[in-house]
Amino acid sequence: PAPEDEQAFSPKEFRDFQLISTKYESPDTRRFYFRLKNPTDKANLPVSSCIVLKYTDSEGKNVIRPYTPTSTNATEGKFELIVKRYAKSKMGTHLFTMRPGEYIAAKGPFVKFEYKPNQWTGGIGMIGGGSGITPLYQ
Repeated sequence: PAPEDEQAFSPKEFRDFQLISTKYESPDTRRFYFRLKNPTDKANLPVSSCIVLKYTDSEGKNVIRPYTPTSTNATEGKFELIVKRYAKSKMGTHLFTMRPGEYIAAKGPFVKFEYKPNQWTGGIGMIGGGSGITPLYQ
């Protein structure tokens, strides 16, 4: 693998990513596209991993939440998140108010479950709902 300073994400430090655009999927769900450092960079996230986003609220407190990117590792120059906004969600509300050109801090990846190719030769079944949907995209 590339040295950590050459990778898009770092599990040790937050890095800023610029919002490119958003797309409504429903009234309370949007796709968010964030720019990677270079146009040819790839997220290169392991299967079953997440990143954490961070912003500082109006009271000076850090708000940190995990998200699973839905873009593939073949996608160059950007990564994608699908986010549903809930009434009392600080991060979801913040993301929905962001405008293209603004930045959010992120770090990762954090592996939630280590998947090894061909680990289960008989197949695998998956069930996902709510926040469990996006990990199924990976």
